[in-house]
Amino acid sequence: MTRIEEKFLGKVNRFHTAFAFRGQEDASWKLHSSAVRRLVRDTDRIALNTPRFRSIYANYHSYELIEPARTAGFDIEDGRTISDLQLLAKLQHFGAATGLMDFTWNPLVALWFACAAGAKGDEDGKVFVINLNDPMRWRRVPNGNETQNAADIFLRHDDVPLYWEPMAPSEASARIIGQRSVFVIGRPLIPDDAVVEEIGIDSCDKTVMRRELVDIFEVSERSLFRDVHGFSSVNRAVSPIRLMLDPDYYLMRGNSFYQQGEYNKAIESYGRCIELAGDVREPYFLRGNARAEIRDYAGALDDYDSAQGCTRLYLNLSRSPQIINDPETCTILYNRGNVKAVSGDLQGAVADYDRALELDLHGYLAESILFNRANVRTELRRFEEATEDYTRAIRIAESRGRNAAKAYFNKGNVLVLCGRFSEALQCYDRLSQFPDSSAADNRANAALLLECIGNARFTCQVDESSALGESLTRVIVKVAASAMNADPFKPLFQGNAGNTGNFGGSGLSGGEGFLGRMGFVVEVSEMPDGPSLETKMAKAEDIIGRYRNTLQVLAK
Repeated sequence: MTRIEEKFLGKVNRFHTAFAFRGQEDASWKLHSSAVRRLVRDTDRIALNTPRFRSIYANYHSYELIEPARTAGFDIEDGRTISDLQLLAKLQHFGAATGLMDFTWNPLVALWFACAAGAKGDEDGKVFVINLNDPMRWRRVPNGNETQNAADIFLRHDDVPLYWEPMAPSEASARIIGQRSVFVIGRPLIPDDAVVEEIGIDSCDKTVMRRELVDIFEVSERSLFRDVHGFSSVNRAVSPIRLMLDPDYYLMRGNSFYQQGEYNKAIESYGRCIELAGDVREPYFLRGNARAEIRDYAGALDDYDSAQGCTRLYLNLSRSPQIINDPETCTILYNRGNVKAVSGDLQGAVADYDRALELDLHGYLAESILFNRANVRTELRRFEEATEDYTRAIRIAESRGRNAAKAYFNKGNVLVLCGRFSEALQCYDRLSQFPDSSAADNRANAALLLECIGNARFTCQVDESSALGESLTRVIVKVAASAMNADPFKPLFQGNAGNTGNFGGSGLSGGEGFLGRMGFVVEVSEMPDGPSLETKMAKAEDIIGRYRNTLQVLAK
């Protein structure tokens, strides 16, 4: 008994003539057409199960294969113009990556392909079995040019997979006859439940089975293959895509590059999408994020401005120009505020955060907006407003069970800048559950300040000679010398945590947050001697007492 009879034919003999077979050299491969593999390779695993991919898949066949092949005259055979499907079969014969999946009525032909050596040489193979006689699972495409238009086939709204058995003579006829081919049409994928059985081929059996196929069953490369045409060779599954006119393709390609951190390539792809799509907000917004990542802040601002001016949100969704109060606008303003903040346009950043907060009707971004606005207001030395923003951000975070450590830390710093040391210490105390040396250092410094000052009167102000943007800010604290509990000292406080980063779109993150401040120095020194607070209080009480006595005398 041959190895094929022992390990293969016994498994396929029960399938009658309506069953078709496909062999693949690597058992780990999905049942995907070469067109799907090419698109996935080119865009690094774009989402295959979305309606958007189906549209890209159909346009790939039109723009990359059929139209240029017809322009080159490859669609003429025996003086007649062949159909789209016939043209695709011809191109596939010469190696092009199409949506036609080669199945065969002959299980031994499928076994030949399953026994091919894989890239590593030790991969198991697999043979897929499908029942094309099941009308609930499959639908046949009849022969005739009027039924074989690629757009009609690849853009059909039903999910019933198709198959086609070519009958008309063509350059691929010899291969089709030799392999007893039937084409299953991926649109773009074959449903898992359409496969009747999967037969594994052990890697250790491949060499023996290949030899038996040649010597005993007369299945060989000579009987299965012909020459390769130059045009098709540049359209293999590993070939880059060159002529696509589908903006969806470039959008998803840009997203793929963005996820890989290849921001310049993402920017190029988003730009091509914009050229093809025109007045659509999504690619402008995403390109703005990518430009922000490479510190091209001017370009990012231009893209965010352009995104706001668009009247359509997404490529495949028509929208009215009245889209001012939508969540996307809120996100654009938030990201633009971040870029303005890091670019030094602090007033412009606050204005964008203000408007974003107004549009955030459901509070999705409120915590981040408030936190970042507080950071910018701190830079502008609007400390009371910054404190209010941090307080609101903390309230939102804690109501949603989130960690508010950064907001507590920054709020504590701003309270120090305001001279509200006891409140600052309370904020730092809230961070004891989060191990952070910066918080511990600032808490220790705040405690020292309180110990030094005690109940003494003091003044606190930020040194206005410290220019905005300097790494360290000086805070001047003057304490009454008569009540000061320690010698003058200069504790160094760690600066604020930086902004929360941009938000993304299409399932992408928006980018890292911008850096915070390095820190600030509190210079504690003696205040010139003068009447103590107790002396002033006693004098005030004496004056009030004498005034009351005067009133009593007058009343009598």
